[in-house]
Amino acid sequence: MSDTPSAFDQAVAALARLGIMLQRQPGEYSINYRNGSDAMAERTDALDQAIEIGRSMAAARKPLKPAARRRYRPRTPKAYNRWLRKKHNRQQRTKAARTARRQPTRRHNEQPCPFSLSGKAAQAFKECEREPVPSLHR
Repeated sequence: MSDTPSAFDQAVAALARLGIMLQRQPGEYSINYRNGSDAMAERTDALDQAIEIGRSMAAARKPLKPAARRRYRPRTPKAYNRWLRKKHNRQQRTKAARTARRQPTRRHNEQPCPFSLSGKAAQAFKECEREPVPSLHR
């Protein structure tokens, strides 16, 4: 005894793959989206028409959006704070590495000049350094 699916069962399976639900009611067929409301349902008397309506509904349906990438979210406040601290430390590390790459390396005893002098001002500054400073105490 082999149970071959009826034409209705085959139509139900085919439309279900497309996201359409086909139901048999007394004297008619009801076609609707899988999660659609009763107001959106289409009704027809013939199975052929029901299949065609179902296929056209599936074609007219808006394409589903791709699943958004889920972000990891810590569950506890402690874990969230740990994540924030690590994020902050990573940012500080990259910032320090970036500035270290940008600036030339200095010896530990060299101090950077707070201002830069050029031309006559630099010459005057050098002459000032050569003159002895008068002592206030004798």
